[in-house]
Amino acid sequence: MQPSPGEGDAWFAEQLAGGGDLAENYKALADACGVKFQIDYFGLMERDAQQHPERHVAADVTSLEMKQEYDRLMATDPAFAEQVRDREAPASTDTSDPVAALLDWHASATDEQKKLIGILCRGAFAIALGDQSEHEPRPLDKVTLDFRNRQLAQRIIADDSQRIYITYGAAHLPGVLASLQAADPGWQITTVKWMRGMATPEHLEGALPSMP
Repeated sequence: MQPSPGEGDAWFAEQLAGGGDLAENYKALADACGVKFQIDYFGLMERDAQQHPERHVAADVTSLEMKQEYDRLMATDPAFAEQVRDREAPASTDTSDPVAALLDWHASATDEQKKLIGILCRGAFAIALGDQSEHEPRPLDKVTLDFRNRQLAQRIIADDSQRIYITYGAAHLPGVLASLQAADPGWQITTVKWMRGMATPEHLEGALPSMP
């Protein structure tokens, strides 16, 4: 997602980043878990983009475009508006934030305690992310997934390059592929390689989310 200082970024911070900077939150969580934040791996790509800007395109939408789609859905999609209101309503009197508690614990921990926190954190995420074959729908998926998927598919269709490499989250694949196939049924998946993000072994067998 591309930033849009002002109204767009303020909406994104409130709705999707817990009132702060999402990247900074992820960096802090990665440090506590003893792993690398994914953006840290894009250094080579960024250097190549500086040397060959014609090869690189920031194809994702801006935070302002996401807010505009959110506002459109709130005004035209009653089911979406109801889901958002239900999401914003407090479910209980328990306002504790487990991630914030973990980060506070990590900030005051000794080096040995930080090692233990990292092991526990990686284990928890490995279990939580162990089966991603079915994505559990969330109220804002119509903005964070569906809208962005349609926009990316349009960018791909409009591009006349013979080969395109896209860095995007796996949860976007079904929606992007569906949009591409709606325009041209010839689009298909020919090969899939899985990698485990937080735990060994590196080899991993998985299943793609339900595809159209």
